[in-house]
Parts: sequence; C-alpha cells; structure tokens
Amino acid sequence: MQVATSFLRELSDIECAFSDNEVIIYVSSEVAENLGDTVHQLKQNFDVQEFDVFGLAAFSPKIRKKYHNFDLIFSLFGPDYLPMIGAKKVIGFAQPWILYNNSDAYQSLGLLSALKSKMTFWLKKQLFKGADAYVVELEHVKERMLSKNIGHENNIHIAYNTISGNYREMKEQKLQLAEKTSEVFKLGIISRNYSHKNLSILPEVKLILEERYHQKIEFYVTFKKEEFHGESSIFQNQVVNLGPKKVDECIDTYLEFDGVFFPSLLECFSATPLEAMATGRALFASDRPFNRNVCGEHAYYFDPLSPEDAARVIDDYIENKWRRDLEERLAAREHAINFSNPRDRALKYIEVINKVLS
Repeated sequence: MQVATSFLRELSDIECAFSDNEVIIYVSSEVAENLGDTVHQLKQNFDVQEFDVFGLAAFSPKIRKKYHNFDLIFSLFGPDYLPMIGAKKVIGFAQPWILYNNSDAYQSLGLLSALKSKMTFWLKKQLFKGADAYVVELEHVKERMLSKNIGHENNIHIAYNTISGNYREMKEQKLQLAEKTSEVFKLGIISRNYSHKNLSILPEVKLILEERYHQKIEFYVTFKKEEFHGESSIFQNQVVNLGPKKVDECIDTYLEFDGVFFPSLLECFSATPLEAMATGRALFASDRPFNRNVCGEHAYYFDPLSPEDAARVIDDYIENKWRRDLEERLAAREHAINFSNPRDRALKYIEVINKVLS
C-alpha cells in the first residue's frame, strides 16, 4: 500500500515517463482511496482504472482478458498470476517466505501449517519464474533469488524502499516527546496481523515489563476488526487496537507512540523501521539481518523469539534514555531520510520498464 501510493504520487509529477506509449494503470480500491486527489492528476496523462483482483482469481478468463494486447505488464509486487499471457513482464519481488524456507517464521506455524505454506510458496515461486525483469528492495533479496534460481544477475534490479515524501517534510519540533504527567510508555506498530510479524508475543512482553520491571506499558496495533477479534482474549485485553490507518494518517499515529515495536521474523524489506526513525520514535527491532542492514546503530535490538529479551531491552531504554535521547533520535531520522528517496525509486521503476520495452 505504502509503496504503491508513493510511486503513483511520484509518477504523477514526472513528465514523459514512458515517452509516447499508451499506459493503463490498474489500482485497487484501497490504493485509490489512499491516493485521494492524486488519481485526478494521474488521469491527465494515463488511463487509470480502479480494479480489484485477489490471488488465484487472476486465472479466470474474464480477468485475463483485461491483460490481453499489452506489450508489457508491470506488477509492483508479484506474482501476477498471469502465466502465458504473451506480454513482457517486470515484476517486483518481496516474498521472503520463498527465499528463507528454513526461517523461524515457518517453525512458528506448526507442522501442518508450515507444510501448507511451503507448498503455497513453491507454487508462487514457479509463477515468478520467466519474468523479463525483477525489481527488489535490497541486495540480500537479489542474492537469495539467485541462489533459488529465480532470475539472473542482469535482470534483477534494486530499487531501495524508502519513506514517503510527507515524512521528510515533518517539522522537527514534532520529534520532541512532550512532557507528560502520565508515566505510561506507549509502544505501537502500524501493520497487518501477518504471522511472520510475530505480534502474538505482545501480551507476554507487556506482562514481563509490568511484573518483573514494574513498568507501565500500553501496546497499540492497527489491525482490521476481524484480525483483532481472531486473537486470544488475553491479547484483546492487553493490547489496544486503533484500527487500520490510511497512508496519510500514519505519521500522526506514530507521533502518539513513545516507541515502535517491530518483532518481525521474516522480511525482504519493511518500511516500518524507516518510518519509525523518520518520526523520531525509539525503534525496538528484532535482531535479524533485514533490520540491521537498514537501521544500523539506530535501533534497539532484541531476540524476537524471547519475550524476556524484548522486555529487558525496552526496560533498559525506559530507565536510561526515555525523554533524554533527542540527539540520538534526530540522528536516526537523518539516517532514514538519507537511506533513499521516493523520486529515485520511481525513476528506477521507470528505467527498468523502458529498458525491457526497448
């Protein structure tokens, strides 16, 4: 969602991106809602159509017909479920389940669910094969794709993920944590409730912080209603659900938190750590390469399989740094801003598409 919205907003400001080629942009209803007035800007240069299709539904003849007669199809994140369609393809790859099939994320599913997931992602791997070009967000993704025989050295391109432009335009005084009478430390994450996000540990982390360390803690999530109600009664009683947030609502949501808790077990690249740093929130992240490669020294790392370790790291921050670390948080914001930028990412997408078309 964040990547699609950011890319299309950049595209609306880039002249002659695809020369004189006719371009049709299919956007989901959710993306269209987040784009707002940008849809009207895009329609000045492109044929923009709102179109929802999910997973295997793309195999249906009715859906496939919408993709006939294209010279090239660019899917921001694949697979596109359009085998033997005839057009050249540029596909974004961000499926860590395919690349890291021995991850802790599989082990946490249980035997039957893990086997089912491995079969599902084996099928998706086959659907990825045969694209003319791939776009990934970090070097480790390209390396793992090559090791899995997906693509080759010259057709996998890197377009670094980044924060959206509105994070860069924030006034830095917003980064300062206001003096509050409340001693409750607020930790949150803006995310769907995917299993690899490892958010089921939140209640236990909270319990340890309260009982062992005597800290006052609130955890916040942004689940859909059915996701939240699908959690245990303990989770629902211990965690506050703010509901899903639109892209333009995320900054204000982050600013309500004292810190962002990101215990993910598996990612290609998530923008959440960059967004947390860009908004000046203390970032508590799983000690995994996909986080260290992006955040460097600007996060507080913990073992995501150990609620005790997560609680220990959070307690240490509260006791020794909370409201006394503005300089460090400003440095983290600078790091996030300089990591990449939306315009360069958009131009990379356009470059790859035009290269494959030529």
